[in-house]
Amino acid sequence: MPKRRPPKARAAFEGRLNEAKGQAEALRREADAAAQAPAPEEARAALQALEARRAETRAAAQATAQRLAANREAARDLRKALAEAETAREQNALLDNLSRTCRPSILRGWSPRPTCASPG
Repeated sequence: MPKRRPPKARAAFEGRLNEAKGQAEALRREADAAAQAPAPEEARAALQALEARRAETRAAAQATAQRLAANREAARDLRKALAEAETAREQNALLDNLSRTCRPSILRGWSPRPTCASPG
């Protein structure tokens, strides 16, 4: 018949046994994680590829922002040019109407009643 240990000794032994089992389990998980982890060279290559992709994305975003700023400036200039063109059209119409009003009296000669305002 095997020797029985006293309860205190048995509890201490079981505590050490459980601690050793826990450490063995932790080592097993660490070994599994290390086996699943990519090789350092593969990890470096993947990291470099991602950094290159990030740089390309940043460059594309910066180029887009520059195009957007240029388009906004062009739209502002276009609105300004359209406003100036509308003003010029209005002035042209006014001068055209004025010349049509004044021209017949100039062609007919002097009239006692002028049909357009004279400066003096």
